[in-house]
Parts: sequence; C-alpha cells; structure tokens
Amino acid sequence: MTHFWPLWALYSCYLIVSLPVGLWFNMRYYLQDDSYSQLQRQVYAISGAMRAAMNPVITFAFAAVMIMAVFSYLYSAKNTNMIHSLPVDRRELFVTNIISASAFMIVPQILTFIITVFVCIGAHITNIQYILYWFGAEAAMTFFALALGAFVAMFTGQLMAFPVYYVVVNYLYVGCWYLINMVIESVCFGVSNNWNPGKSCILSPIYYLTNNLRIQSVENSEYVTVGIEFKGAYLLGIYAVAGVVFLIAAYQLYKWRKLETAGDLISMRGSSRCSAGAWLSAPVCLEELPLLTRSETVFLRQRYIFGYLQQAP
Repeated sequence: MTHFWPLWALYSCYLIVSLPVGLWFNMRYYLQDDSYSQLQRQVYAISGAMRAAMNPVITFAFAAVMIMAVFSYLYSAKNTNMIHSLPVDRRELFVTNIISASAFMIVPQILTFIITVFVCIGAHITNIQYILYWFGAEAAMTFFALALGAFVAMFTGQLMAFPVYYVVVNYLYVGCWYLINMVIESVCFGVSNNWNPGKSCILSPIYYLTNNLRIQSVENSEYVTVGIEFKGAYLLGIYAVAGVVFLIAAYQLYKWRKLETAGDLISMRGSSRCSAGAWLSAPVCLEELPLLTRSETVFLRQRYIFGYLQQAP
C-alpha cells in the first residue's frame, strides 16, 4: 500500500480541498450576507461543497487508476509469473488487490468525513447528517467504479489499453445509440437529431450518474430553503448491486485468465465481442425503445426503419 502512496495522497488532497476546505470558505462567504438565515447559510454552504466532492467523473477516474495500480503485475509477463509463483492462490491475490484498491479511496473518504465534522463544529453548522449522506453515496459509487474496473482489467494484458477499455465500457451504450441516431438523421429527410437517451442509458454509468445524480436544496411551500435532497440516490443502490455482480464476474475471469496473455491487447479471446453485444442489447429490444425514451422523434425514426426493412426485397 505504501508503494502507491502518491495515488491516495492525491485523492485525499482532492477530497479535503473540495469538502472541508470548500465548506469553510462557503460558510464564510454566506456569513457576509445578512439576507440569509442561519439554516440557509448552512444548506447552501454544505450543498456547494458536496457537489464539488461528489463528481462521478473524478471518482471513476481515480478508481481506474487504483485498479491499474493493484493489478499492474498482470500486464508484464515477468511480474505475472513472479507473483503467481508465490505460495498464494488467485483468490487471495484478487481479494488482497480489491481490498487495497478500496482502502486507497475509502480511507481518504473517512478521513475527509472526520475533518469535515470538525469543520462543521468550528463553523457552528448543525446539519452534519448531510455529510454522512455524502460519505455513504461516495462509498457506494466508489465500490461500483472499482468493481467495474476490476472486471474490465481482466480483458486486457496491456496497461495502456485498460483506460481505453474502461472509458469505452462507460460510454459504449450511449455512444452507439447516438451514432445510430446520427445515421438515421442523415438518411431520413426532415428528421432532426432530437434524441432522448432515456432510462436505458443506465448502461453508461458515468454518463447516467453525471446527468441524474444531483445535490439540490429543498424549499417549502413558502419557497424557503429547509434542507438538502440527494436526487437520484436510488441509482447508487442499483449500481452497488451491479458492482457485486461485476466483482464476482471479475474473480471468475481472473481464475480463468492465462498467464501467457500478459502483454496481449485482449486477454480473453472471443469474450469482448459477446460482452459488447450484451451491453448494447441488455435493456430492451428495438421495438420497445419508444417506451423507454418517451420521444416521438425516436418513435418516428424507428417506424421508418422497420417499414423500410419490410418493403425491402
């Protein structure tokens, strides 16, 4: 763990600057304006700091780097043979790597949470429960990002290919549908590219979390700010369950992985094509797409294609 200390140190600096330091300066800023009540100052200061500290893109990026670090020996034939010659089985190696990668991110989050609590006490902020909510949400997101990273890491034997695969997996579904709609727009006269991704884009985690996970203030019937709401928090529960599946799948792939694939662009022959197909067709068939997107434009595009195919010889 000490070998990769710059990684968790950098992640710790990001969290500390974003949450406790940001919260302190936000509170000082709102204290200068007498038009806010004490509750409003606390809500605005906490929500602003939590938005900066809960960025899905940054969380997934750090998770990818942590996975690359702990599984780096898989991408070198010399290191792979050396590590697997030790008197430990692959289950112990996999569990150790996952725990190490999790510690790189969870420990800084715990440290940030403790520091933020002391900042709240010093700034006379009483709504500390929202900081606990942030910690739970960030931990769930981290778990899924690490599990997905471990799963993707089993498909390649090259270190530089992993971040490419990781980005592709996170944007494959939404990217393919966007390209399909661009093609439809170019061949269908009068049809604009007014594509509504819909709920099926949950298969593109970074994209979906960035657009649907929100931290916003709550107002009562008199339009007075009374608290903070985590909009889309249920998504983290869904992704946490999916993370368990990815983690189990990653372990099975690690058991089947051949040592001689170290250095290969694809370590699981024939699996990448099946995975891409399943990722694209998992949510629903094309005939149910209008119900998911709830977009009349997409409905017209689909019917146009189906009608054309039925009339084709």
